[in-house]
This record gives sequence, C-alpha cells and structure tokens, in this order.
Amino acid sequence: MIIKFESFTYGDLDKYKKDDLDEELMNYSNWYEFWEDEDDKIKKIVDNTIKEFKSKLPIFDSIHVQLIKKFKSDDDGILGMYSHQSVLRTPIIFLGIKNIYDVLIDSDVSLETTIRTTIFHELGHAIVDVDNLFVFIEDQNILNFDDEEDYVEDFAFNLEMFGIISDSNILKLSKLYKNEEPLEIIYY
Repeated sequence: MIIKFESFTYGDLDKYKKDDLDEELMNYSNWYEFWEDEDDKIKKIVDNTIKEFKSKLPIFDSIHVQLIKKFKSDDDGILGMYSHQSVLRTPIIFLGIKNIYDVLIDSDVSLETTIRTTIFHELGHAIVDVDNLFVFIEDQNILNFDDEEDYVEDFAFNLEMFGIISDSNILKLSKLYKNEEPLEIIYY
C-alpha cells in the first residue's frame, strides 16, 4: 500500500486527473520504499518551503512532494529527485529522508536548510523541464545555460540564501507558462 502525504499536494488538482498522480507514484513505489511515518517537523518545513516558492514564483498550480525512505546505494549523494516530465501534470519531487539525515551527520547545515535547498533544486529541474517541453517562442528556449545541474544549483542557492529568483528569464517563462498557450508541447 502506498501512503501519500496528500497535504503535500499543493494547488488545484481539479484540472488534472488524480489517477495520473496515483499512477506515477505507483511506478516509483516499485523502486523506492515510501516513508510511512507522519513527521510534523518535516511536514512543516515542506509546507513552508512550497508556500514560499509559490509566493516568489507562481509557475505551478500544484506540486507534489513524496517522502521516500532512502535512495538506492547507486544513487549515492542524492537527497532529492524530480520525476522527469511530471510537469506535464503535477511536478513530483521525491525526498530521501535517510539520505538527508545521513548528510546532516557530516555537515553543519540544518535539517530545514537541507530540505529547502533540495526542494528548490528539484523544482529548478521542473522549471527547466517546462522550458524544454513547452514551446512559447518558435525554435527558442527561454532559459539559457550551459550545465543544467549548475543552473538549478544556482537557482536553489539564490532562492534559499537571498530569497531571490536569480534569472529574470525564469520569471518570463513563468509568466508565459501561466498566461499563454504554448505553440507546441513536446512529448518524448
């Protein structure tokens, strides 16, 4: 049985088929063991992080954060993961709880900062996915970067440390995504 933190799904899911989210999560439940314990501390951090993200960048109607026990050993160093192309429905972010606590043992960073920057980082990948999947300007992406990992890391750092969206093109993309019909949606 999959136990989901429904309160971690933000926004209006009415325009999305709830079964899509359930199906996507079911696929991942075959790879990862979902965290089944209610954790008020983590829930509060996630709640506040998503609210802050949405207040600074209202790009997504809904965001789903799913806690998992641990990413597999071959995923060493991974604290979170974005479900590629889930932005076509509801961006899904996974947080590896044991991975996060393992990092805390060896660092001076707080649980709150670790979770927040991980969520911001993974949402950065979702934003890049929007730019790659939704065409608003023919033959042109809105975002410009050389390395996606560096780009989303910079996005997460600036949002966490300074409370700013560091690239004005992200704001432009958000506005287009919220207000304009794309010329094309690219499905892989």
